[in-house]
Amino acid sequence: MARRTLPLLEPAAPLFLEEPVVPEVSELVGQLAAAPIPIALGERLYSRWDFRRVLRSGVAVIQPDVSHAGGIAEIRKIATMAGAFDVALAASLQVGLTNPDLLIQEQSLGIHYNAEFAEW
Repeated sequence: MARRTLPLLEPAAPLFLEEPVVPEVSELVGQLAAAPIPIALGERLYSRWDFRRVLRSGVAVIQPDVSHAGGIAEIRKIATMAGAFDVALAASLQVGLTNPDLLIQEQSLGIHYNAEFAEW
């Protein structure tokens, strides 16, 4: 479905398409990486070894989650590895501010697990 959806999104020129495939088949992202819309993924990958697999596929933005990927030190290692592939980083603020490849800092306000902050 991601291959079919990408051409439909092109006129909107999104910054990136987030998580177009589930982590269990993240190696398939290479089939989508040639599209004009950059691909972002990684919130559900758990180690630098998981990221190493997808970095070679042509992904444009990685999004390691500090609580999933082994903490700040591990994410720094992942970010350094991503830099070798010219891949941008969207991660927690603590890691992002120490990385020259930081693309964006996202927040998830008003989502079920932090609904108490929805009024900010």
